[in-house]
Amino acid sequence: MGEIYGFVRAIESRDPSHTAPPFVIELYSPTAKPGKRTKRFQLEQVCDNRELVLVSVLRDALIHCLPVKIGYNNDSKLIDSVEVRTRTDYEEWQKETIIGKIKMISVEEFGLREGNIINPNLATVVILSGSSVKLFLNLQRAERETKLAQLSLLQQAYKDQSDVTLKYENRPVGGGKTVKVILGVQLGTTPEISPGKTFPGTPRPR
Repeated sequence: MGEIYGFVRAIESRDPSHTAPPFVIELYSPTAKPGKRTKRFQLEQVCDNRELVLVSVLRDALIHCLPVKIGYNNDSKLIDSVEVRTRTDYEEWQKETIIGKIKMISVEEFGLREGNIINPNLATVVILSGSSVKLFLNLQRAERETKLAQLSLLQQAYKDQSDVTLKYENRPVGGGKTVKVILGVQLGTTPEISPGKTFPGTPRPR
């Protein structure tokens, strides 16, 4: 048996007479390698209470953008269990903060890897803090309203050329490389969102 963390992106139900599986879900898994982050799992039938509960949990996870842990058969990809997570274990990467002025913001349709259309939409942010540092804001994370609010704050900071404090995590993307993914956005330089470590070269507030 295998297990995987991620977000439900789609649920497909077919007539049982169809040759393909009658119930399929599409899962986005941030921990997978770029280009392989969309996974498909299935149920052979939905007829007893246990299976109906699985479908109901998956539907709620899709509607409310909740992270889930799915247990499945490695060979058949049949779903064995579904657990809704209040936090995701794959988000335990090193966290830091950086303070500076926003130099550039761009919103991209694709993901961290050029041409990889199955990654989520991203905003690329360049902050000037001694040198130019590139960070990413994932606009299709579960907390979509929060991410849009963070983007609005970044746009305001860029417009006013005011100082901004960003909390981010160093997230691996394969090949030994990492990217800086924004977790928190704060106007001003008082490090209220600081996890205790500031990016080297970042001017500290006085």
